[in-house]
Amino acid sequence: MPLKLDYHVSIRNIRGEKDDNIANCYGQKCKNIDNAQQRAICKEECHQSVLGDTISKLSGVVSKCNFADKPSACRQAIARMIRIYRDRIQTSKGRQRDAKSELLAANAIKRRK
Repeated sequence: MPLKLDYHVSIRNIRGEKDDNIANCYGQKCKNIDNAQQRAICKEECHQSVLGDTISKLSGVVSKCNFADKPSACRQAIARMIRIYRDRIQTSKGRQRDAKSELLAANAIKRRK
């Protein structure tokens, strides 16, 4: 009998991996940045990069949904997660734009002094 896909476990594993990767990226790339705006920009870059990788991994699971007990429920659950992560990327880009604006404003103020 062929193995059945438990897509809940796949989603949970991918989400856990996402959280670990974001934390690792923050720790490696952003930890030693003194400027708050530059650190925020770095964190958003990490967030966007990891979420993009996570969306790719979830898309890979969609092709395996035919092996699930309920293939359409599997596809819907994964599509919902992908939509959520795409929205989070857009939100992150907005926060990144705000941090860049703050950085430019702070630099402009320094130049005036």
